Amino acid sequence: RLPEDYPASILHDDAVWEIAVTRAGQGRKDDACAALARLADKWPDSKYLLEKAPALAADLGCTVPAAQQ
Repeated sequence: RLPEDYPASILHDDAVWEIAVTRAGQGRKDDACAALARLADKWPDSKYLLEKAPALAADLGCTVPAAQQ
C-alpha cells in the first residue's frame, strides 16, 4: 500500500521489489514476474534492476528488461 499511502515516497521501487521476492518465496511465479516487470516499467533506473532482479528473473524463468544506464 506504500504507493497509495505515500505517493511522494522514494521507496516505491523498494516496495515492488519486496513484493516480487515475497511472491517468489510463496511459489507465485507469475505474480513475482509481474512485479519484476512493473519494477522495470515504472522505475527503469532502480538499483534492483542492476543488482538483484536479473538473478531472480532467471531463477523464475521470466524476462526483465535491463536497467537504464
